[in-house]
Amino acid sequence: MKLKYLSFSILAFVIALSSCVEDEIYNGPASIENVKHEPTAPQSADKVTVTAKVLDLKGVTSVNVLYRTSSTGTFTSLALTGGQEFLYTGQIPAQAKDIKVEYYVEVKNSGGFTTVYPSEAPAKLASYTIGA
Repeated sequence: MKLKYLSFSILAFVIALSSCVEDEIYNGPASIENVKHEPTAPQSADKVTVTAKVLDLKGVTSVNVLYRTSSTGTFTSLALTGGQEFLYTGQIPAQAKDIKVEYYVEVKNSGGFTTVYPSEAPAKLASYTIGA
């Protein structure tokens, strides 16, 4: 009878310990949603605001928009600033008329993962043309 109670007590103790084990936080890439630029049809005097919603469980270390113009072809990195509701924003400088601007958003998190939007970037990019 004592053995039965001892076995039950040990089993209860093991179950109690296993339920107190802390789960590991998800270790994966961030998600990037609702990327947009405004104004949608910019003129040559307009700075263009890029906005992205970034979600990550471990913590974001950087959010950047990388953009290039048809006149340069090389990417310029611009840090996006975090705000309310996980929204990050930044402004691409005004460009001359008829210049095509291509861009993508890149997020790095504390888990060491990098996520880009569009997911095919830099092969496929979001874009707009000044004065179109």
